[in-house]
Order: sequence, then structure tokens, then C-alpha cells
Amino acid sequence: STTGSSVLVLLNQSGEEKQFSGFFGDLEARGFHLHYETPSADASQLELVRFGKRRFDHLVFFADQTKKFPEQLSAKALIKYVDHGGNILLTTGPQISETVRNFAMQFGVFYEERDTFVIDHFQYDHALDERGRHTTLALTQPLGTPGASLPPSLARWFDFAPSTPVLYRGIGHVTSANPMTSAVLTASDTAYSAETQDAQVVDDEPVAAGHEIALVSVFEGRNNARVAFTGSRDFFSDRRRMLAWIIVRHALMPAMPASSFQSSGNKALATQLAQWTLQEIGVLRVTKVLHHTADADPAQETSATAYRIKDHVLYRIDIAEYDGEHWRPFKADDVQLEAIMLDPYIRTNLTAGPPRSSTTAKQTATTFATEFQLPDVFGVYTFLVRYQRPGYTWIEQRDVVPVRPYQHDEYPRFLTIAYPYYTGAASVMLGFLLFCAVWLYT
Repeated sequence: STTGSSVLVLLNQSGEEKQFSGFFGDLEARGFHLHYETPSADASQLELVRFGKRRFDHLVFFADQTKKFPEQLSAKALIKYVDHGGNILLTTGPQISETVRNFAMQFGVFYEERDTFVIDHFQYDHALDERGRHTTLALTQPLGTPGASLPPSLARWFDFAPSTPVLYRGIGHVTSANPMTSAVLTASDTAYSAETQDAQVVDDEPVAAGHEIALVSVFEGRNNARVAFTGSRDFFSDRRRMLAWIIVRHALMPAMPASSFQSSGNKALATQLAQWTLQEIGVLRVTKVLHHTADADPAQETSATAYRIKDHVLYRIDIAEYDGEHWRPFKADDVQLEAIMLDPYIRTNLTAGPPRSSTTAKQTATTFATEFQLPDVFGVYTFLVRYQRPGYTWIEQRDVVPVRPYQHDEYPRFLTIAYPYYTGAASVMLGFLLFCAVWLYT
């Protein structure tokens, strides 16, 4: 991960990590160092932020049945952890605690009532169904996750195989209009949320139904901290990841082939979710920024410290993307540069050039460049590249430069626009000389 490898795994009780050996084994194989704790552990072991710094780079919250949490794991403490750049992969369930509910509400994620499940009488797994309650959902794209609901820059990180079902059993949630929160996995059109007690009669209209019910949602803050929300810890278990899934009654699912699958789609989706949340993918960085006048030496490797009005400026910025193992050139056609003095005077697109190697780090990056002319207004300008796209870490590169007016000896000797004034002054002097000559010799 680009933010660190230390991970605190919070479980209900010791030994539960064996149920998720596949998921945690993948994390360790990718270089993460896992520290397993329970909410009843010593307070010093659960402290997330100490002396203004994170003790752990990431938090995997798997304590879905714990009702009360210590102060070190309160909603306020979790929010503080996110404010310090920490990433959280949070799971809960029908026994959701008020701490988790209050924390999720701060990000526009509203979980359903306690003891409720997402139910679907059509898109469910027949082999795993418990007493006919239809709470084990079997979801595929496009039934489970409409691609149109996700921004393209975020959807690229969650690539579902249409022929591989995703198994989900747990509580649902709804998301607000927060532009930083997106639902990655939603229920099908025929799903709804309700309690599943014996002889339970659903006589009230569900709060949410169909695609309104989100099963997995993600959030990315302005400080690039990421939080993932899901209502099923069992989603990451070995049983769901490696289970051979058999469609018993194909008539209920005509969109899916009547065949057996080697495993469910949970492993792929859980891996993608963890990679994105722990900032193994979708991470951008600026490796180099260079700007100078267009007539300067092309080999110049330092930026200019000041400019003059109407100067032609060449601006270049190198951006790299982390793919989980290496930094590689970033591909995009919507990177923009703004020249701001209170308000943007110039906004122009940057054109991507060939990849180049950075001199400060032996990594490759894409050079985005443009040439523009400064306005005829002097002052202090900010060259700003602000790239904010869902699914990517935000880039905000600022360079403050003064722009001065012409000096007294830099103006042209004669201005075309001033010719009438030149003519007027010359005519007055010529008239004065003629007057003197007439006065003296007549």
C-alpha cells in the first residue's frame, strides 16, 4: 500500500481469524502486517491515533456482533482516525451496534433497523437458504450492480464477472446524496429489507427496496482517506469465497446459466474492495512540476520564479499511477490547469505526452503539458492542477508566482495607438516656432 502496511484487525473474539484465513492470507501475501485484537483488549492496544499520528495505517473492522466499544473505538475516535488519513474496511450485520451506526451516518450511510436482513424471493441461493427465508442473495451484474450507478473512474476498480454470482447475507443500507459516497453493490429489483423472525408478517412498507438497498458502499475523503461499508462479515469468509455454487432451479434465474461454478464471486470482489480501500490501486501522485517561459532553454530543469504580463508560459506536470506493485504512467484526457488570481483567468486542458522517467525517483510517469499566454493583468497568480475523480486519490498541485507589469524601459519607443497625440504635440511646437519667426521678422 502507498500509505503503509500496518493493519489493525478488530474481531469479536480471539480465534475468529481462522474463518477468514483466505482473505487475511491474501493481505499478508501482499505485504501487510496484521495485528489481531478484540474490543475487550487493553486500551493501549486499541488506540488508533497517538500524539497526532496514526498507530495503524489501516483498520479492518470485523467486530460485527459487539454491542459496546471502548472509548478508543467510539464513533468519534473512528472519525478522528479517518481525519488523520486512516483507511477503514468496516463490516457489520443484523446485530449492528450504535457505534457503527453513528459512525456510518457521518458519511451518508444509513443502515437498516437492527435484526433486519435483505430478502429476495427470486435472486437467492437455494442450497444455502435457511428455512425458506431467502436471505442468502445470489447477485450478478447487471442484476446486482447496475453499472450506470457508478462513475466510470470508480467502476473500473470493481470488475464483476457476469457468470459468477456474489453471495451476500446480511443487513442493507441506503446512501445519501453525498458525492463522495458511492454504492458499489446493490440489491436486485425484487429485494427488500425486513425482519426474519418465525411467523413474521411484513405488513409495513419497507423503508428501501430494490436498487435503493446498498450492500457495499465506499467513501473517499478530501484527505484521500477511504472507508468501505458492508453489512455482511460473512461476505469475506472462506465459506463464501470458495463455495461451489449450484443453481438448483434455473427457472427462477433465467439470466444465469444452469451450471455449477468453481467458486462464488466473493473472492474477486472482496479482493478488489480491499485493494481499493487500503490504497493499493487508484492512487495518483505528482512526481515533477516544471514551468517557465516558452522561449527559455528546453533543457531547463528549474521553474521560473516570476513572470511578466503577456508572457508565453510552458507548463508541465508528471503524474504517475500505482497499480498495486509499481508506479506506471497515468492515462487521462481530462487534466486541466488553472491560472488563478482570486478568480481563474485561464483554464486550459493539459495534453498527455510520452511517458518519461522522473529524475527524483526511478519511476515512470506521464507528462501533461500546455502552453498559454498570461493575461494583461499583473498580480500574484496560482498555477493550480486540481484532479478530483471518484475512485482516484485527489491531486491538488499549487505553484504561486508573481506576474509583474512592464518596466519603464520595456515598453516600445513609439506606440501606434498614440500617434494622434504625437501629431498634436508636434503641431503645437511647429506652430510656436512659426509664431516666433513671424513676431521677430515682421
